[in-house]
Amino acid sequence: MVAKTVNGCCYLPWIAALSDARVLVVRRFPLNVLSSWKELGHGGDPTELAHLAAVARTRFSLDIDHDAMTQLERQAFTLGVLGGVVHAASVEHPDWVTVRHDDLCINPVEGFRTLASSLGLELSDASRRYLLESDRDGTAYRTQRSTAEVPRRWRTRFDAREIDVVGEVLDRFPPEAGWRDWFAGAP
Repeated sequence: MVAKTVNGCCYLPWIAALSDARVLVVRRFPLNVLSSWKELGHGGDPTELAHLAAVARTRFSLDIDHDAMTQLERQAFTLGVLGGVVHAASVEHPDWVTVRHDDLCINPVEGFRTLASSLGLELSDASRRYLLESDRDGTAYRTQRSTAEVPRRWRTRFDAREIDVVGEVLDRFPPEAGWRDWFAGAP
């Protein structure tokens, strides 16, 4: 089963309990997620913010006035809640396999070979070929990317002020949301 959705983050333990499948959590550097959202206009949907604010209050004892936020602040808040609940759930379930998206981008074939092995699988020749063939310039909504560029892409999409804004929003979250650890190892 593959459940690739940001909307399922708040229900991840429930989704995981539906089957005996191993759970794989792929975490991406927050500024890379937000730089993609910025480019594509995703995140910070006003209709979802009330639900996310309720999750933030319940899960992280965090009360934020999302109505007064800028679009970038709403996007960072959205990521803070969604990524925070995934991090907290993965800590509560040490049997889940967690990898960093950026680490997979650095050396895709070896990264996916190691990942497959940790899941009790083998990386097939077809999968290896697909990884190599996909490692090229691409655009939004395409699966091709120059993987070596992906981990540092955020550096060309944000200025220093925007990075500070994101940091200020994510710093409001408590340690169990896991954001401080992510910024310590910025690609």
